[in-house]
Amino acid sequence: MEYYSPTFAFDATSWPTCIGAPMSLTRVFRQKDQAFVDMLNAMRWGQMSDQIISRFCKLSREIVYEDGIEPTQL
Repeated sequence: MEYYSPTFAFDATSWPTCIGAPMSLTRVFRQKDQAFVDMLNAMRWGQMSDQIISRFCKLSREIVYEDGIEPTQL
């Protein structure tokens, strides 16, 4: 049997049977920086400019876990 490995949950063949009605969340709760919110919205809608990609890349950093416990990476 060949298995299909979707990249995103909504690409799974089971998505239509699991999700009754799609919805769009419009209110931002945990981000206060409007420029960052705008970047996230551009990503969400697939409207990434070179400038936005560059700004996201600048956010990359090594994370150090002080307690030695690292989260599982999926």
